[in-house]
Amino acid sequence: MRQYLTGADLFAYIQMMRQVDARLTVIVEGIEDCGLIDPHLDHTAAQTIPGHGKQSVIDAAALFDDQQVDKVRLIIDADFDRQLGMTDTLPANLILTEYHDLDADVFFNCNRLVPAIIANFCDRTKHRDHIETVAVEAEALIIDIAAAVGIVRYSSLRDSLQLKMHRFPMTQLIQTYELNRTHLEEAVAQAVARSGPQAGRPDISVLTQELAVIADRRTLCGGHDIMSIFSTLIRERWGGRVGSDVVANAFRTATSCDCWRRTRIYADVNEWSRQHGSGVWTCDEE
Repeated sequence: MRQYLTGADLFAYIQMMRQVDARLTVIVEGIEDCGLIDPHLDHTAAQTIPGHGKQSVIDAAALFDDQQVDKVRLIIDADFDRQLGMTDTLPANLILTEYHDLDADVFFNCNRLVPAIIANFCDRTKHRDHIETVAVEAEALIIDIAAAVGIVRYSSLRDSLQLKMHRFPMTQLIQTYELNRTHLEEAVAQAVARSGPQAGRPDISVLTQELAVIADRRTLCGGHDIMSIFSTLIRERWGGRVGSDVVANAFRTATSCDCWRRTRIYADVNEWSRQHGSGVWTCDEE
């Protein structure tokens, strides 16, 4: 029934719970987000609650804001909201991730995790030989491919193309990248092929021009795509046997205080909690 949870349901549940639990409350989109935040949270001062969906969290935020309930903060994935100009109408008690989502925030703020995951899940020789062949380091390779998928996702939303992008397959993209790096064209072809007849087709020349002038391609990279590409490389190129869920869980588990402090979520939640006289992180500030 969680898929039917509304913002009003979430608001009512939290208000009822606050009558017996005075801790600060941080509401996130899903249970996976709790798994990332909870290891760094002082549970005597605060708790996380999954909202089971972005829209329900946004709707609940508006209700909390209207009722001036300030001991609740809500976190949502930025997705492409900034690029699409959708942030101006969001309630002030919402905190957006720095990048596409929390997994992307961790990936880009915790660069030591990439070599650590590779060291623990990959065959050293196979990884080294593949990286020498493509002549791109692992993180840059993942960003290159994830940004191509990301800009197709963005164009589908912006231009209402109705492309099917959920759980996008990465094997063929990696193969195309290895051959000639025209992986953006391959991403468009796959997106169109797996979508219905009503879907539109992005203009590859336009996407190529847009991608070329984007100052930071990391803003296009979704966490699920990053983990999917990473796990596909591990399985199909680097001698490992893990899926994207295992890679994502490994990132969350290995996220240290040092890199968690670099995230926007840490800073924004910390500032809010200090206003209530109670820091909520077990990671002390430097």
